[in-house]
Amino acid sequence: MINSRDVRVEMRSGQSMGTQSEQQERTCMGKQYERDGAVIVKYRDTESDTVDTLEITGRRVKMKRSGSVRSEMDFAPGESHIFEMETTLGSFTFLVRTKRVAVGIYTDNITVELAYDLYADGSLVSHNHVDYNITSETDA
Repeated sequence: MINSRDVRVEMRSGQSMGTQSEQQERTCMGKQYERDGAVIVKYRDTESDTVDTLEITGRRVKMKRSGSVRSEMDFAPGESHIFEMETTLGSFTFLVRTKRVAVGIYTDNITVELAYDLYADGSLVSHNHVDYNITSETDA
């Protein structure tokens, strides 16, 4: 395990269904460290009142959320995974079908690009993408 470092997590995300679409951008501060061969990035998302953790192992990315929303999503190219999302409105079951995972781990930054579809009860809910750029807080 290496020492943790302070990082800036820049996210651009979007979702669409039919002619409706929504885009978001946000920047959060967090920590990066390694554990069991995985790169871990943990940050507080103040807009959604969650603590989010990305676990990056090769081309597999797990995203765990805790707080006002609790879920654990698993992204691997061409794979589908079922996950539960717990919110103040109740618990919901979704299937995530990963279309793309691109990870770049460099000396100065980490980039993660995810593209996936969400399904509920066998029906498509939305097409989604999330792009992360993670940099050392001192480099940003």
